[in-house]
Amino acid sequence: MDSPLNKYIIKLNAIENEFQDQNEINFKSTYIKHQKSTIQENRQKGGGSNQNTKSQDSQNSRKSESIQQKKKNDLNNQKNSHNYNKLNLSNSKIDEISLEESGIKKNEKSFSGKADNSNSSQELLQQQQNMYENKDQIKESQNEDENQSENKSQKEELKSEGKQQQEKSQNKDQNNTVQKQQLTTEQLKFEEAIQISLQNLKKEIQLIPENNWEKQDSKGTWIFHSKEINNVVYLRSEIIFECSKDKVMEYLKNDDLRPKYDELYDQGNNYEEVAPGICLARNQVKGQFTIKARDFMILQKIIYQDDVNYLVVSGTTEFDQKYPPKKNVVRGIIYFGGWVVEKINDNQSKAIFMANSDPKGGLPTMVKKIACSKQAKGVKKLKELVDKMESKK
Repeated sequence: MDSPLNKYIIKLNAIENEFQDQNEINFKSTYIKHQKSTIQENRQKGGGSNQNTKSQDSQNSRKSESIQQKKKNDLNNQKNSHNYNKLNLSNSKIDEISLEESGIKKNEKSFSGKADNSNSSQELLQQQQNMYENKDQIKESQNEDENQSENKSQKEELKSEGKQQQEKSQNKDQNNTVQKQQLTTEQLKFEEAIQISLQNLKKEIQLIPENNWEKQDSKGTWIFHSKEINNVVYLRSEIIFECSKDKVMEYLKNDDLRPKYDELYDQGNNYEEVAPGICLARNQVKGQFTIKARDFMILQKIIYQDDVNYLVVSGTTEFDQKYPPKKNVVRGIIYFGGWVVEKINDNQSKAIFMANSDPKGGLPTMVKKIACSKQAKGVKKLKELVDKMESKK
């Protein structure tokens, strides 16, 4: 038969099994052991009547139940308070994370205030750290994707530009090839002669030590240089015009003006166009004292290149039989020469005249230099003539 004491012990054992937290178990276990010890001592003493024992057991039971209820209420309040604070903390931390930027879907999680509160807090903290790490990783991935997309776009643009330039170059080469194919062998020969003269002209007009130019005279913007190599006289005459480079070219193309500024010039003939843009001409210079007149068969072409105007001259012997020299005229040879006119500004331009020739006939060096000087001074006279004509406009 179950006595009140046995019921009380069973109830205490049930209470002991309800607690999960180790600290609570230790506390209540100690309390229960104390109660059990007290009861056993009373049994051993055998003191008191059954009525007293029952009365005391009833009092102890009520006292224990009261203590038990108070402890349970306190523990429940502590647990609820702790869980409430923990839930508020977790919710505030989770709200700080921008789930739209990171692309992470928010997972709802319910928190139980039952066992192992410390482990739950650590799990929550780890989850938040993982979410921040995922956010950073996604941002880095997005930045990498943007950089790769931008680099890909730049590469495609460069590739497209390169392809366009290549196509232009190919079209230009094809056009040049077609044009050359349309020219006869003889026309190609004249075109090549002009191009060689153009390259030599560009190279030799430079006032650099390698070209061995010697300054002979100067006045204002006019400067005259010359040199002689292997019996061939070179001259370089430079001046600045107070008009555009295109205006200068118009004056140079006007053959009627030449006798007015070139005192050596006697007469000339423009015979025919031997290739597209290339004219065959003959220039004759005056004789001096016992020195006979000279004439020169030349190819000439106007070229506009790199914002510079060129009047290119190249000597030829291809037409000597067709157009032989006149009586008492010695035919010389001009290797290359012409005019180079560069823009300074809209109202100024620099013009350089250059020629290298062999007058043939074994003329003394002094005679060649005199003729060279007169040609160079003709550039200065042309400038004076142009200034007068421009002032009248």
